[in-house]
Amino acid sequence: MRDFERRTRLGALSLSTRVVYSVFLVFTLTAVGVSAWLAEEMVGLNLEGLDEYYAGISPRPESETGAVDEPSNADGPEIQLPGDGPDIQLPGDGPEIQLPGDGPEIRLDGDDARAAFSPEPKSLRSTLEVTHFHLFIMPLQWLVLAHLFALGGWSQRGKLWVVGISAAAVAGHIAAPWVARTGSALSTPFYAVTGLALALTFLVMTLVPLREMWLPKRSRDSGPAPSRS
Repeated sequence: MRDFERRTRLGALSLSTRVVYSVFLVFTLTAVGVSAWLAEEMVGLNLEGLDEYYAGISPRPESETGAVDEPSNADGPEIQLPGDGPDIQLPGDGPEIQLPGDGPEIRLDGDDARAAFSPEPKSLRSTLEVTHFHLFIMPLQWLVLAHLFALGGWSQRGKLWVVGISAAAVAGHIAAPWVARTGSALSTPFYAVTGLALALTFLVMTLVPLREMWLPKRSRDSGPAPSRS
């Protein structure tokens, strides 16, 4: 904390202090990369699965997006249930589902099949758990990064812009799952803007201190030349 109180330039910090801060910053870079990987696995980097993951809204079938369906007389899905019994045939189109065992064949129409296997929206408790965790972790991460960035050589105005945008991005991205859970048309742009702003500002507040600690500019880190009497 003495480094922050004295406003010591990053390049003038002791070697041990720079190593400690650098390890933290490398962990932060790793966390940003893993977060992008996690987002790709959950909803895709283009956020195509956002509504399905949070709101339980399945992607619209081609027949609802303007594509012309060819007439089909195909039967509905085939479901094999264990046990012996009569075959039950219902009209409709849908996926074929095979369960282990011997038993009756049941065919459902397309609407029933989609309803039976539609994704569940994110539960209230699950969303609360994610928010609870992020409210404790993300502001603390932001606090440390903002302090290190404030010791850098950027102008006061530049620092204020980056720190301010990053703070708004943290708050917005904590709220993003709640917005996405509503299934609103604003969910995808809101999630994208807050996530991108958070990633970019965290990268700036991480890479700038790393550069200035290990590649300092002498004109910034060196103080005024001592006067000779």
